[in-house]
Amino acid sequence: MSEGGYLPHADSADFLFLNENCTIGEALDQLAAYNVLSAPVVRGVTGTAVDLAQENKLQYTVLGCLDVDKLLEALLLTIEKKNVDLFSMASGPLTYQQTNTLMLAINECAQDFFLHAITTLPASLDGGSLFRGDLGTNLLAVIDDAFLFPANKSISNHRVLVFGIRGEVVNTLSQSDILRYIYHFKSEIKELTSQTVQELGLATSPVSTIPANIPAIMGFKTMHTRRVSGIAVVDAQDGRLVGNLSVSDIRGLSPAIFGCLAMPTIEFLNRALNDEALLHARLQAAKDESIGAKLSPSSPGLAATSGLSRKTVAPIMCTGSTTLGEVMRDLVQHKVHRIYQVDEHLRPIGVITITNVIWLLAGKEWRKLVPGYDTPTPMRPDVNMSPAVS
Repeated sequence: MSEGGYLPHADSADFLFLNENCTIGEALDQLAAYNVLSAPVVRGVTGTAVDLAQENKLQYTVLGCLDVDKLLEALLLTIEKKNVDLFSMASGPLTYQQTNTLMLAINECAQDFFLHAITTLPASLDGGSLFRGDLGTNLLAVIDDAFLFPANKSISNHRVLVFGIRGEVVNTLSQSDILRYIYHFKSEIKELTSQTVQELGLATSPVSTIPANIPAIMGFKTMHTRRVSGIAVVDAQDGRLVGNLSVSDIRGLSPAIFGCLAMPTIEFLNRALNDEALLHARLQAAKDESIGAKLSPSSPGLAATSGLSRKTVAPIMCTGSTTLGEVMRDLVQHKVHRIYQVDEHLRPIGVITITNVIWLLAGKEWRKLVPGYDTPTPMRPDVNMSPAVS
């Protein structure tokens, strides 16, 4: 496998390492800033984010990969230990006052958590290794060996670290990178990409869903319980798909505003992820109310969050008649990990992930169509392999 063929071009300014001494809060900020779901944790460097070119001149040790899934798991466990009743409080739609109470409870449980060093977390299992010596192999061998467990059809890694001959990290390779590369050569696999979702049986079901009006914290709790990294948000009345909640949505939330997870899930997606200042006002309103302040719709804390018209986070959808090529296009262009198949009423009936697509491409029936099937693929300068977005 040629590094230029499949790997994103590693720009040293865009490569993220996490110092073992950085806090969980700092790690979340950095993952959000670099728009990735995981990063290698290293010993022997200074700072939080590391310049790859500079630090490869130094001696450092890679301790493992920190994944946002593990951060979410640890946060939920921390909340559960500190307040055993919290998830019961969040099990259904809440009134404004109940939301305020839950906001403060979540904030109280989470504050200390964000000050802990990332090395206090359980090691992440997501993130394998791929040595430079393997870079001459074909794409399918990389998919089989680095990403998939063919025996039980489950995912081994979502991304792998690529090491140089001196043991230094030179790049990362993700499922998104693999899909983006194959999509570039879509014209060479028209026999497959012209087939529909229904013909290929591509979507998996049933779909994990949550009502749009329950607190976002319960959406994350449901994801963890069901062992999925994303969940469909549906209208509580008609089941129509209105959003997608993903583990990536906790990145960048500062400790001071983590109480916003008490907000209804759709409000969290459409408002909380767009304006931190509004969240501070909302949380201050909750604090004022808790100490007996008299608030009305004209009070500053409430006015700041009333009648908001925030950017809507629209879910990406398809139908049974959507072609695989169109699905791949949307996954690549929208930089998402899943697309929901909906019925005529826009209710989710299936979900298609990057993993589903890679499994299809690597399967016995279609693997011969994959670019680089039987020979190493040289660098293709016409392929735009920008750093992966997770």
